[in-house]
Amino acid sequence: MKVVFTLILFIFLQCPAAVDIGIGASSFTGGRSAPALAVGLETENWGILFRSVGVQTTIYSQNAWTVAACKNVYSQSFGVLKNSIGAGIGGSYILRSYRPSVDSEIETTKEYVLGPHLSAKFEFGPVYLGFDTLLGLTKDITQHLVLNFQDMSHVTFGFTF
Repeated sequence: MKVVFTLILFIFLQCPAAVDIGIGASSFTGGRSAPALAVGLETENWGILFRSVGVQTTIYSQNAWTVAACKNVYSQSFGVLKNSIGAGIGGSYILRSYRPSVDSEIETTKEYVLGPHLSAKFEFGPVYLGFDTLLGLTKDITQHLVLNFQDMSHVTFGFTF
């Protein structure tokens, strides 16, 4: 893990890079928006995105952590306005906990999702609005036959440094 982190850091230190930090909402909870934290490291051609989202009540909790690597496939600037579109691959680790009643034990499930990742980013100076989606493919093929994918979409508002 240290080698991978060192390699990523070396690559980003060798070329002009930007760091994005933002907050937003995610479709992770299946229809209800949940708060999300977004961090990204980007160069002219590549970007690594990190997303964290979660919700907790007395009965259940859901958390997801997403990492994606995207290549910029389109980028254009109009003065201080810049937009870019990226495509790549991503993965999520999902942790769900459920309690049938307040007095019962907590039941926990873990899930891993991999798949294609799409992103769009609109910058106005140091401020940005970003949209990204992980089209999750699970290991259970029957879920895909009934079009039940593990897709997660994020809308993020943040700052670029």
